[in-house]
Amino acid sequence: MGADRIDISASQARRIALHAQGFGERRPAGRVDRRHVRRLLDRIGLIQIDSVNVLVRSQEMPLFARLGPHPRGVLPRMSADAEIFEYWCHEASLLPIDRWPLMRWRMGRPDGVWSGV
Repeated sequence: MGADRIDISASQARRIALHAQGFGERRPAGRVDRRHVRRLLDRIGLIQIDSVNVLVRSQEMPLFARLGPHPRGVLPRMSADAEIFEYWCHEASLLPIDRWPLMRWRMGRPDGVWSGV
């Protein structure tokens, strides 16, 4: 190949992917609040919702994995205050309210969901 090609190991690729998802940063030292959740959503884009709750509901897992202990009611409060909204994006998801305009084209469809590529 040309000079543009960079070879990396599987270990390096794994570290890059994990860092891109927010696992390379330290957890907040103090109390976790909405600011931390907003930054996390800016980084990962959405939080998938699933009613399965073997340990906790699935939307709590990304917050705990990246932010540590957090107020369990932060997502419902953010939703009630219209900071985030629930929509079937790729899956049932919580998205930042600024993504609403990006989803309007799908919301306007008769079936309300995307039907293919």
